[in-house]
Amino acid sequence: MTYETSTYFIKGQLKDITGEKLLLLYKDALKAQSVSSFYIQGNAIHFTNSSLSAFLNQRFSKFSDFSDGSISIEENETDFIVFFSGNIKRLYTVPAIIAGIAGLFFLIGSRFDLNALLVAPIVFIFFTAIKFLFVYVFFPVYFTSLRNNIELKYRDRSYGRR
Repeated sequence: MTYETSTYFIKGQLKDITGEKLLLLYKDALKAQSVSSFYIQGNAIHFTNSSLSAFLNQRFSKFSDFSDGSISIEENETDFIVFFSGNIKRLYTVPAIIAGIAGLFFLIGSRFDLNALLVAPIVFIFFTAIKFLFVYVFFPVYFTSLRNNIELKYRDRSYGRR
């Protein structure tokens, strides 16, 4: 499964901005979010997250639900359009593990009554719904906020002085 969103920068609002400079700023953001690995190729940054980051960084990294993905920048006469695409198949990993553990505890706690196994699918559906809510509702808000922070950082010129 792939999740996609986009945003844009108006060229006239950012003096001397280029697609390459924007890629470097997005690369800094991925680094700050503890993304496992990333590289720039052409007009895109490709990233991957290790399996452990689904557990270790999930509260802190906005990218932890994506096993891999890319941020690409396309340029037209007036704008830089930033596209995000990420694979969300790992979205099911944490809910599946939580559901398995919960199902096991309920099964043992009920002295192996098979009706207790109904807990696992309910827990899985509940936590999966929460994860989808975070990706489809809150990630676009974060991605727009990241865009705004990048614009402020560039305007501040602190990035240009490195």
